[in-house]
Order: sequence, then structure tokens, then C-alpha cells
Amino acid sequence: MKGLRPISLCNVIYKVIAKVLANRLKLVLSGIISDNQSAFVPKRLISDNIIVAYECLHSMNRRRRGTKGFCALKLDMSKAYDRVEWSFLEEMMSVMGFPTKFISNIMNCISTVSYSVSLNGTRFGNIIPQRGLRQGDPLSPYLFLICAEGLSSLIQTIERQGSLHGVQASRSSPNISHLFFADDSLLFFRATIEEAQKIQSILEIYRGVSGQEVNLDKSGLYFSKNTPRERRLLLRRLLNVKEEISIEKYLGLPPMVGKAKRKAFISIKERISHKIEGWKERLLSIGGKEIMIKAVAQAIPTYAMSIFKLPTTLCMEIENMLARFWWRNSSTSQGIHWCRWSELCKPKSQGGLGFKSLIIFNLALLGKQWWRLLTDQNSLMYKVLKGRYFPSGNIEEAVLGRNPSFVWRSIWEAKQIVDKGFIWRIGDGKNIKIWKDRWIPRPWTFKPISPAHILDANATVDSLINQHTGQWNTLLLKEIFFPEDIEVISSITLGDSYIPDKKIWALHHSGSYSVRSGYSFIYDLISQTGLHITGITSQSQQGSISSPTLRII
Repeated sequence: MKGLRPISLCNVIYKVIAKVLANRLKLVLSGIISDNQSAFVPKRLISDNIIVAYECLHSMNRRRRGTKGFCALKLDMSKAYDRVEWSFLEEMMSVMGFPTKFISNIMNCISTVSYSVSLNGTRFGNIIPQRGLRQGDPLSPYLFLICAEGLSSLIQTIERQGSLHGVQASRSSPNISHLFFADDSLLFFRATIEEAQKIQSILEIYRGVSGQEVNLDKSGLYFSKNTPRERRLLLRRLLNVKEEISIEKYLGLPPMVGKAKRKAFISIKERISHKIEGWKERLLSIGGKEIMIKAVAQAIPTYAMSIFKLPTTLCMEIENMLARFWWRNSSTSQGIHWCRWSELCKPKSQGGLGFKSLIIFNLALLGKQWWRLLTDQNSLMYKVLKGRYFPSGNIEEAVLGRNPSFVWRSIWEAKQIVDKGFIWRIGDGKNIKIWKDRWIPRPWTFKPISPAHILDANATVDSLINQHTGQWNTLLLKEIFFPEDIEVISSITLGDSYIPDKKIWALHHSGSYSVRSGYSFIYDLISQTGLHITGITSQSQQGSISSPTLRII
């Protein structure tokens, strides 16, 4: 029974009740769960943890001098869900201020459980558990967050006492002492005996009250460059961690990428290759191949591309592999490539098949991170990046910086392109410069084509508005702008003049950035303006060509 993994085989009535309770619980999670946890909390993403961890590890990796060394402890919790003590969970919910009736309903859901074992088709026993959460229960992920918040609170208490010091990405960034994503934990502290003992004491207390057990065989330590070898050995023995590791994976991605970037992401190409080798070309129609490439092969790198800018050569190698699969009839033949892969990546309305260009798709995904920085200034990711790259607090003043991390380089590269699709939504018009800012809803410059005259070069849009009527000053517009500009400007609806100006995404009706609209914008920007991106060639538009026709040609 050691390998038993209880699963949720619930009836419909229980699932309805559990889902109602889970939906109510989800509404308050962001207020009771610390920023250091990002799993299952609304508006927090797994990418937040990866980016923050990468910045912290990058800071540790740059620390080559000084006497204050740091270390990162990666913990693996053994059977995390199965070991949760019900009494601890109940006490945690009570301390957090949940109503007694709500707590009672939750405890009834998780405690009125029984198991039986099926052996050779025969059911044995009626096992009544005394602890644990069931995999598949709608409540389990959120209840585990509450349980893990106990460990987070212990660490924060010791940190406030000054006995524990986390890692800072820069002097202006917040201290990061721990990052949790479900049962995946990463702790940061100074590489001293005193702080290691504090960590050991915290884990022991947490184990005693929650039932959680650390699997030391799968845990590991990573030290900053300036930590002496003797101290490393001493801390390993003290924490009973067998190996000093170079953390190769955190939440499925490399937390540190050096000069050998292709090597860091080569596993993505290998996974796609493994998938393709398992598909039988003779059993797939042309339409079947199209679906397999779009829904499976090109979806595999999405997770990594949403955080890192993959090497151009690697993207091209993957596209070459997909092209060979598309054109060949069997695994032993090469097939005849009747046209370039870039032609197939065109939208169907332009004569292609709508396959994604991985380089453009990568930039569109990274553009989403830039949009989150623009719109969500309460996230832990924003606070860490702000201290390192725009300490003034104005993200418009962000710089690439000296020795930036690979994550920030990736976001920065996408920013240079997607920024061309952001325009100002006019409020009071006081922050928008007429001749320098993008505010006219007309691709691709979003700026007036009329030359600057009459008004000053730094004049703002509020000077074009009649302050008494709150409408455009038509006479002034005719004096300053060409008819083409006047027509577009007049179509802009002016709102409340007391609302400040706001940046929005011009390519979506909601004003919010989406990966799909970002991809279309970048693709069209390259086609229409000839914007140069390494690995991408500008293609002219053609009429629509169906899959069979491409084969015939």
C-alpha cells in the first residue's frame, strides 16, 4: 500500500457542492495567499515564479566577490497531497478568518471519504483515511495552497525578525526568501550556518504540524559563486542534502541560461522530433498532417517561448523538421518541397496554410509579458523587475541595463516590436504629444502624416480639444492637419476629460493585448513595412491556395 495514490471518484452531487465551495474560495485567494505562491491564484501565472526565480539565480550567479554568499534550496515534498493533516488545515482556515460554517462544510467534504482496493476485479476493505487530499477533487488545489501558506508564514516571520535574509535581484528589488508553486518549493537564504539552522528548524516545525515530508533524495542546493567550498560542504551536511546541484530545471524550464542557449533548449526539439517519429505519414491525410502540426508539434514549445526568446537557429531547425514531415510520404523519404515553409506560414487569406512562424510566435508570446508589466503593477514579477530595470517606477523609462538576465533580454526584444502596436486612448490629452506619440488609430505609424507647424513640436493633444464643449476643435484641425489626418482624428470619440490618458493595444477591440492579435500585428508589420527580424523574410501577399492545390503546384 506504500504506492497508493488516492484519486477522486466522486458522485455528481459531491462534485457540484465541491465546485461551488471551490469557486467561493477562489474569490478570496489573492487576498490571503502571499505573492510568493502563484499556483491556482487568479491573475497569477506560473511564468511569474519562473521569471522571479531566474532573476534571483542570475543575481546569485553574478555574485563573485564579497563575503556574503547565498544559496538556493530546491525542495521536493514527498506525497504532498496525501500527507496533509486535516487538523492543521482546519486551524489554518480558522486563523485566516474563514466563517465557522464554511470551514465545517470544507471539512465535511474532505473527511467523509472512504476507499476500497480493487484486486483482480474484486473489491476489498473499507479504508477510512485520517489525513490527505484527493487528487482530482476541485477543492484540493486551493486547500493545499492554504496548507503551504503555513510554511510561507513561518519563513516570513523569521525574515521579519532579521534571522533570515533572502536574495535581491538588485538593491531596489524586494527580498525573495521563498517561491512556491503547489508542491514545488525554492528557498533562498545566506550561506551561513545560522541561517541554514533556521531553515532546518522551520522545516521541522512545518513537518510536525502539517504532516509534509521533505524528500531529501530529490532535493538539492545551489550556491552563489562567492561561497567557499568548505562552507558548501558544511551546509550540505547540516541540511542533510546529498547533492550540490546546478538547477537544470525549475517548473520544467532551465532557470539559468548561459552562452550555450541552444543546448539549454535542445530538449524542445527532441520532444517534437519524438512526436513526429511516432506519427505514420501514410495513415495521415493532408488535413490530418495540418492538424497534427498546428495542435501538437507547434504547441510543444509554447510554454518555453512565453518566457524565453529561443535561439533563431533552433527555431529554424524545428521548422525544417516540420517542413520535412509535411512534404514527405514516409519516414524514409525526403519528399519534394514544392514551396518554402514561410509560404505555408502565411494566413489562409493570403495564400498560406496558417502554420505559425515560431520566431514571430515567440515574440508575440513574450509581448504578453510586457503587457502584464504595463497593466499589473502589483505582481511580484513586476516588483522584482522594477527594482532592477526601471527603479524610478515609470516602466516607460525601462532600460536593457548592464549585464541583464536572459529573461529580461527576451522581454526587451519583444518590447521593441510590440510597442509599435500600442497607442494612447485619449482622456484629458495632457500626456500625449501630437507629433511624437502614437495616438491616431491608423497603421503602421499611428502618428499624423501632416508636418509639424503652428503648434509647438512638444504640444499635447489637449490643445486640439475645445475645453468648453469637450469636442475636437474643428477649425484648428483644418489649419494644422491634412484632410487624411482630419478624417481619422474626427472619428476618435472623446470621453471624460477628467480621466487620464491610457495606453491600449490598437489591434484588439477591447484594447487589451492578446497573443493572437500580437502575432497578426508582427506578421503584417514585417509584410507591410519590411521590418527586419533575423530568420524572417518579408513576403508579398497572394491569393488563397488550398492544401491539395499546393501539392499539385
